[in-house]
Amino acid sequence: MRNFLKSVFKFLAYAVATLLILLAVLVGLFRLFLPRLPEYQEDIKAWASDAIGMRVEFSGMNARWSLTGPELEFYQAELIRPDNQKRAIAAQQVSIGISVNALLFEQELRVDRVVIRETSVEVRQLAGGGLWVQGTPIGDVPRAHESGPQRLGDMEIIGEDIELRFLQPGDERPHFFVMPRALISMDKRRVAFDANVRLPGNLGRSLDVSGLQLRDVSLEDRHWDVNVEADDILLAGWSELLSADRGRLLAGEGDVDLSLALSRNGVSAATAEFDLGDVQFTTGEVFDLEGRAELD
Repeated sequence: MRNFLKSVFKFLAYAVATLLILLAVLVGLFRLFLPRLPEYQEDIKAWASDAIGMRVEFSGMNARWSLTGPELEFYQAELIRPDNQKRAIAAQQVSIGISVNALLFEQELRVDRVVIRETSVEVRQLAGGGLWVQGTPIGDVPRAHESGPQRLGDMEIIGEDIELRFLQPGDERPHFFVMPRALISMDKRRVAFDANVRLPGNLGRSLDVSGLQLRDVSLEDRHWDVNVEADDILLAGWSELLSADRGRLLAGEGDVDLSLALSRNGVSAATAEFDLGDVQFTTGEVFDLEGRAELD
């Protein structure tokens, strides 16, 4: 038994030593590559575009070795959809992380993380009830990124300091929200997102929004399951923003948990749980409201 444990220990020690040596070699090669980075800018642009499935344009770039592995940073960057050549994202900085596991064991440059900093995203509500994100129906958003060879493999997209612009039918100016951080994780079976949204003062404090789309179903059956947790919201502001009969709700605040099923055609099902206090309509009566409502 003792000899067996010694053998296992030696094997693990050799394996760790080999990995450390390979990492040291990679770091060394990476540092040698840095001074010659401008020479390969066009090649890197083409590789990054193929890797993430959208054309990458930028005014400057840098490379570094972070705690999670090698990273390329693009400044004044644009990500352009290949299907219609529309700009999907324009950001002050986009960072692309390269998978260390793929480098070590598959000798392949594979993107496993994209970080987008300081950008804006437009969400437009259509007259028929559907939603468009950056000019694309919400149900088609994942399909816009499938042209690259990675084919929505395991990848994380992280947004930092994102301005969300929400427009409704007839709006001349958007309503502005701020997302300090948002995370989208993708693989061959699903796309999921999670974000915190800071609200304007007339709407309350914040929202936590999460969603999931399964991808191993037909395109016609794909939809988003979205959950919204809203704390300390102000009902009068939301009534002005969303209600067709504006101005009737004068006051009230509380918490709302909302679950939605969203497809290209809009909301197909919804469930809301709410705990609201000091609700007041123009009729003058003030009351509390707690319960659950469903739409199917």
